[in-house]
Amino acid sequence: MNKLLLSFSCPLNDEVESFLKNNAFDFSSKNQAVTYLVFQGKRFIAYFTLANKLIQVQKNAVSKSVLKRLLRTAEDSGNEFINVPGILVAQLGKNFTDKNNTLISGTELLDIISYFVKEVQALIGGAVYFLECDSDRQKVIDFYQINGFIFFSQRAAKSDGIQLFQFLKKI
Repeated sequence: MNKLLLSFSCPLNDEVESFLKNNAFDFSSKNQAVTYLVFQGKRFIAYFTLANKLIQVQKNAVSKSVLKRLLRTAEDSGNEFINVPGILVAQLGKNFTDKNNTLISGTELLDIISYFVKEVQALIGGAVYFLECDSDRQKVIDFYQINGFIFFSQRAAKSDGIQLFQFLKKI
């Protein structure tokens, strides 16, 4: 397994590569998140990591219809935020080794993730899943929005203070 993980390459985002090689196993062993490897035949083409997480959504950051749906499972703290249980797509990335990245599109990877999220939702409930990306990655931001994710907040990353944009999608 170690050899397989070390073969992963993602030159577009060092953090995606580093997480898989250095942190995925620890997160899994501590039951903090689970990483899934995506194969086409015997070729390792991508991965993603899912975690259960409570997120704060500002009420006026989403449409009234989205807010109404979120309130079905959310805790309304009485202020401008609601606490929503969700599934975090903590990491996702395609493997550029041997051009394996050409064997799956980003949309296809999101479709696979959506399938897993729906399976989890059927078992434990919930209304949304969400993900984050660096605020300076406009192509990634556009990609998430084209694929139905709604911007709802931003926060500073704990490690380096970089601003992260947060997006959610209804299950």
